[in-house]
Amino acid sequence: MKVIVFDNDNATLDLLSVFLTCRGHDALVFPEPHICSFNLLDDNQCPASEPCADAVIINMKTPASAALEALTGLIENGCKIRPANRAIMSTAMSKQQEVEIRGMGFHPIRKPFKLSEIVGWLENSVVR
Repeated sequence: MKVIVFDNDNATLDLLSVFLTCRGHDALVFPEPHICSFNLLDDNQCPASEPCADAVIINMKTPASAALEALTGLIENGCKIRPANRAIMSTAMSKQQEVEIRGMGFHPIRKPFKLSEIVGWLENSVVR
């Protein structure tokens, strides 16, 4: 499974890269979501006809609302990754934000997280 991780914390990127790779996943890790190809185009629309990954995890070390805006932007820009296979990681996620994230079909991940939680979410994303 191809998993894209956006996080401005290098330790988290390194951890998830090694962990996901050791579990047989193709892990692509980036320090910020501006790497997405739609940001390279004039109309900010995803040029792909198929999903570029099976799952994406976004953390921006800011309030969860900023990460939620990033995921919402992906939808508006035509991201083909299924909403249920998109997750927001945050150290500053309120219960209300978690409800909102789930209501949009995304998966909230609270930091600090357990690697088993990531595994469970990814295993469920294969089924979806």
